[in-house]
Amino acid sequence: MDGDLDRRLAAMVQQAQVQAQQIQDVQREIGVSTVTGRAGNGMVNVTVRGTGQITDISIDPDAVRYYDAGTLGAVVLEAVNDGVRRAVTLARDRYAEVMPDTRPFDQVLAQLDDGTQRGRPTDDTGTDYGSW
Repeated sequence: MDGDLDRRLAAMVQQAQVQAQQIQDVQREIGVSTVTGRAGNGMVNVTVRGTGQITDISIDPDAVRYYDAGTLGAVVLEAVNDGVRRAVTLARDRYAEVMPDTRPFDQVLAQLDDGTQRGRPTDDTGTDYGSW
């Protein structure tokens, strides 16, 4: 009986080591992966690493002519939020392959969705620019 227990414990330890290695592999992959958030009909693009670090923001010169300063700021913010949302989704999807519980990622996504719904930009006419 003790031999059976030893084998089961050894198998559990080995499984934990394999899972730890898989998690490290996912962390490395996410660290070098990038996603792009977009807004303003593609006039604003934000590159975000899987870790959430913003690495680039590009603004089409036409956006400066098309939007006033306040609206352009809101468009940039929308692109950033879209990029962060995509980065969190990427991380959640990759971690789901090696970890059964992705609720922390789902909670972050829900908070992002809630925050962007409340902060949707509008102009003086009340036009909602949140659905770029």
